[in-house]
Amino acid sequence: MNGTQNTAKYLHDLTFVTTYGNLKIRVTTCSTVRNPDFEDAFVSLRGVNDAKLDNNIARARAALLELALCNHWDYFVTLTFDRAKIDRYSLSACYAALQQLVRSLRKRGQHIAYLFVPEKHKDGAWHFHGFLTGATDMRPFQPTERLPKYIRSQLEAGNRVFDWTPYSASLGWTVCEPVRNQEAAARYVTKYIVKDLARSVDELGAHLYYCSHGLQRSSRVKKGRLVDAALLAVMGSTGYYAGEHCTTYWFDYNPVTLQQLAALIL
Repeated sequence: MNGTQNTAKYLHDLTFVTTYGNLKIRVTTCSTVRNPDFEDAFVSLRGVNDAKLDNNIARARAALLELALCNHWDYFVTLTFDRAKIDRYSLSACYAALQQLVRSLRKRGQHIAYLFVPEKHKDGAWHFHGFLTGATDMRPFQPTERLPKYIRSQLEAGNRVFDWTPYSASLGWTVCEPVRNQEAAARYVTKYIVKDLARSVDELGAHLYYCSHGLQRSSRVKKGRLVDAALLAVMGSTGYYAGEHCTTYWFDYNPVTLQQLAALIL
């Protein structure tokens, strides 16, 4: 980061170059933007109106995408809770049980990290979607088993799907798929952060997503004024978004590309 930390609530006419691990580079040009130094990774939604709710959802999605892109993940997972083993209508009980399982496996030497978004079934029960890495007790599902339609369709397509056995033995059911396209999976998981979820966790004073400690974050490489927006527009971005106050370009990470982008910022 260039210079000292800016403590102003809003920043004006600035461009940020940010790396997301060795996967992506984001360039954001802003006419007016809330200072990122004021934003929290975890978003509590207690007692907010719709405008505040929309803002918190956007911030949570951005933070979730950051964590999903900046860290290596072995599996994209769905975790469902068995009513005979856990009160699956209690988000706090579900997450506490999951944390306890992870702690137990870490004591056995497994270096597990996770990033999960809770979601409600239509009947009000909770389940989690997200990412998992470092888990070793994975059993591949076999075509000879009695399986849900989705898992069977994946196996028939030649894709491997796994059961996280310590979880299924103690808490419920799992679907664990090797991450084949991290960027696509990272963007996909943000779709689970919606207003219905936000309102549900607001009532509980809970979070929109949960992650293990020690995950890698994005790194702001440069901050300043853009020399020429026209040059930025022709540098081969892989994604583009134009909002009321900000324009964002995404690039595949490459040291040369990063150097060229940084040179456009004074």
